[in-house]
Amino acid sequence: MGACATKVKQNDMGRKIEAKVMAAQGKEWFGIEALKGDLFIEARGKGKGAPIIVDKWTEDDNQLFQWDGDMLRCKVGGGKFVLEVADNGQLVLGEPNGAEANESWVWEGAEGGEDWGLLKNKKKEDHVLDVTGSRFRPGTRVLCYPQHGQKNQLWKFKFCDGDKKTKDKDEGVLDKAS
Repeated sequence: MGACATKVKQNDMGRKIEAKVMAAQGKEWFGIEALKGDLFIEARGKGKGAPIIVDKWTEDDNQLFQWDGDMLRCKVGGGKFVLEVADNGQLVLGEPNGAEANESWVWEGAEGGEDWGLLKNKKKEDHVLDVTGSRFRPGTRVLCYPQHGQKNQLWKFKFCDGDKKTKDKDEGVLDKAS
């Protein structure tokens, strides 16, 4: 691992946060923030196949997600779409069928990374969400890429309350573990 690489493991903090996440299943919407650039995952479109990019925080429905079992449901389109890995490795919105590992995710906290961690895909367990080419600029695509632990693969969750005002939860940063 290079100097920027982050060791990842599920620690006690991760297990405590996991319990809080499980209690919030299907109840709280959140944004998924990239480590740099004040950028968040966003669906660029409102239907099936919409590409996933990073963009500045707007708190619109296309930037809000919720755990539904091990799927990440997007609020856009009435919440009927989930984060899915296409055959080419690109992230898109898909229709959930409950049996596809390409729409199933696991959160793994980063050691010493405070609230940051990896979102790992269950279909390709060595693949994680990745800001393409470490380009932390609005409009950059997000894909599922082999894990290397660099900054472009680290994320945290920003929760929203009912008034669409965001709140960071130090102890409640969404942490999804297997």
